[in-house]
Amino acid sequence: MANPIIQAVGLPLVLAKDGPRIDSRVIAAELDIENRALLQNIENHATHFEAFGVVTFQMEKPPKGSKGGMPVRYALLNEDQAYFAATLSRNTGRAVNVKFRLVKAFGEARRRQEAKDGQYLPFYHLAHDAIRQVAISAANHGSTVPEGIFHSNIERMINKAFGIEAGQRDHLSPAQRNAISTAYQLVNAAIADTLADGGSHDLAYQEAKRRVQDFARLFGPIAGRLTA
Repeated sequence: MANPIIQAVGLPLVLAKDGPRIDSRVIAAELDIENRALLQNIENHATHFEAFGVVTFQMEKPPKGSKGGMPVRYALLNEDQAYFAATLSRNTGRAVNVKFRLVKAFGEARRRQEAKDGQYLPFYHLAHDAIRQVAISAANHGSTVPEGIFHSNIERMINKAFGIEAGQRDHLSPAQRNAISTAYQLVNAAIADTLADGGSHDLAYQEAKRRVQDFARLFGPIAGRLTA
């Protein structure tokens, strides 16, 4: 199933599970370069791109009924990756305008999401700031796992604890959103406590998981009780 498209200040963003992304073909067109040239830049600087999270590559097949044609390879870039991709281009007036529009597009998409998630947003940021510290701790101990994986693992853990399927958070009631807010607070506290005591990043994650699961058992599963 195709991801929904967000039209923001003229730049279409793809709403992926981990947040808004932009098609490399859109950036390439705005920069007036070939998509394959942009993909080559991504591959040449793969280590830098992956520092901002996993780069999602996809293939688009030719339309049904069309004769000939090859599948088109493209990348879906998150906000930081998109900025970096634009930065690799010469700092022409066109490139500056593209960077400006990227900032506006992702900012608009973020504000829309923040308006929707406003009830637990402050604690969401606290939790993910703590998760960033977990990723740093892991990297200091030799881990090569991209930071984005740590963030997505926490989100999946919270969803699983409450029985939430992908896409269901848009339909939570205020009480259910408050439960997720509490889960974020528990994640933040668990990570802070574990790291302060000298515990590893693995122990920090396990402690966050334990506290969230204990609370979720008290609150009960959200699945089946979603609002319309």
